[in-house]
Amino acid sequence: MDARHLVVISGQVAVDMDGNVVGDTIEEQAAATLQNCEGQLATADCGPRDVFKVNVYLTDLRHWARFSAVYEKVMVEPLPVRTAVQSALSSPRLPGGDRNVGRRCEGVVTWRPSN
Repeated sequence: MDARHLVVISGQVAVDMDGNVVGDTIEEQAAATLQNCEGQLATADCGPRDVFKVNVYLTDLRHWARFSAVYEKVMVEPLPVRTAVQSALSSPRLPGGDRNVGRRCEGVVTWRPSN
């Protein structure tokens, strides 16, 4: 693989532009996290269709099914390979308050030769 066409989005959580946590439920935070990822992907001229791998960080793995329900509405078939990890995303040392979901995704930008 030519790494010049690799896009890695990392550290995306359910926060707004001011750093405030968005949403109280896992579904709301999943949607906000996915929306933040889509925004970052768009800056590289790509989107969910270009993602091939996703790492999902949940405060509680029992949230997996609820997260997946939101995820499957946003991502494009075939769904990217996923890894789920339980993680302490909530900490007094982190600004913004409690987080239930975080995400890192990797995608490939289709090569566009210059003229």
